[in-house]
Amino acid sequence: RFLRGAIALAVNGIPIFNPQNNRGEVSYEIGELDQWGGHCGRGDDYHYHIAPLHLEPQVGKGNPVAFGLDGYPILGLAEADGSAPRDLDDLHGHDHGDLGYHYHAAKAYPYVLGGFRGEVVESEGQVDPQPRAQGVREAMQALRGAEITGFEGSLSEGFKLSYEVNGDNRSVGYRIEEDGTYPFEFDRGSEGRSKEVYTRRGGGGGPEGGRPPRPGGGGSEMRPPGGGGGPERADPLADALDRNRDGIIDADELADAERALRKLDLDGDGKLSREEATGRKGGGKGAKGRN
Repeated sequence: RFLRGAIALAVNGIPIFNPQNNRGEVSYEIGELDQWGGHCGRGDDYHYHIAPLHLEPQVGKGNPVAFGLDGYPILGLAEADGSAPRDLDDLHGHDHGDLGYHYHAAKAYPYVLGGFRGEVVESEGQVDPQPRAQGVREAMQALRGAEITGFEGSLSEGFKLSYEVNGDNRSVGYRIEEDGTYPFEFDRGSEGRSKEVYTRRGGGGGPEGGRPPRPGGGGSEMRPPGGGGGPERADPLADALDRNRDGIIDADELADAERALRKLDLDGDGKLSREEATGRKGGGKGAKGRN
């Protein structure tokens, strides 16, 4: 449960997602994360998948490094006196002293918390509400075997990410213009270069054409009527399939369609009634769920 969206918020303001990614794999254990325990999602949104233990020296032992979205604090690896936490329950928390109930982070699964002690609203596999993050461009396919070799840039000069794939040196560069456009330059090494200009989602692509070609087939665009690109979608089926909320159902999301649509089967009968397919009334239900 809760494989989508944040389950906690670090004290530096960065959201913490379930240790498992949206494919059910433990992100840290398959090498998806940087040295801080985070990465950027398909919407270009940086988030953690493990507790931010690097913040513990800054906040001090016995102080929270994060808060679960049920409101309970998440402490680091030690109590205020420096001792190791004892008698943790199945949710990886306990209740003692003046602090009351709190979770403790760990260097192994569940890393953050094992479930919610407090009550949260669960909607379509995530705690509700969630912020919306939306990149200026369509997410591209993962590059197996790619290694990042450099990053440089500034707001005034633009940014450039360099990487290598099978010995082929490549890069992606972009800058932010005052008119709200985002010119990108893709250097694909032996495959050549290309340029694209993007605007924020809902406004369409720029004059040089909108999106780079995607290997393995593209997705189906889903845009609200009128081209306004508001965050809400009227189609629960499309919303369930579009996991990353980028307005496009891509190949990965189509491959996961069965699991995504099962979340709409509220009565668990293996079928989608008209009511289930067209949206629930009254929002999500309170849940004290395990991750």
